Amino acid sequence: MTPPIRPDTDAVSSYLAKYRPRHIPSTSVQIPVLTQPTGQPQFAYRNNNPGNLRFAEQPNASPGEGGFARFRTAEEGYQALLDQVRLDQSRGFPLGAFIAKYAPPEENDTAAYVQSVAARLGTNLGTPIQHLSRFELAKAIAHYESNTVI
Repeated sequence: MTPPIRPDTDAVSSYLAKYRPRHIPSTSVQIPVLTQPTGQPQFAYRNNNPGNLRFAEQPNASPGEGGFARFRTAEEGYQALLDQVRLDQSRGFPLGAFIAKYAPPEENDTAAYVQSVAARLGTNLGTPIQHLSRFELAKAIAHYESNTVI
């Protein structure tokens, strides 16, 4: 005979065992220097911002060069990118619309961006981003934006 379930402990334990987020090891983020046509290091490198996020008063950010956010470390910049992806996942964007918002056509080759990210993730531009791993999507963005290795 199995012991009765005690709702105060057993149900919580079983729920946590099933749904607790997996531990994510600390992330090493390496943004290559890569120079701009001016010979200066790229904004992503100078701003510790692998996703080239615009400054929007993100935690641990200050206004950086080119209107982008500047972070103290590349890891903080990557965390801000993960936070942005998580926020946009909650908004229900498909991949194509998300990239068009993130990298608008007036500043980027958005079609090439979408194709690159979709190919890297093995999906298509109509896939809702909440169905994608935020970690893999953030890595794909950081790779496209700054050739960052995570």
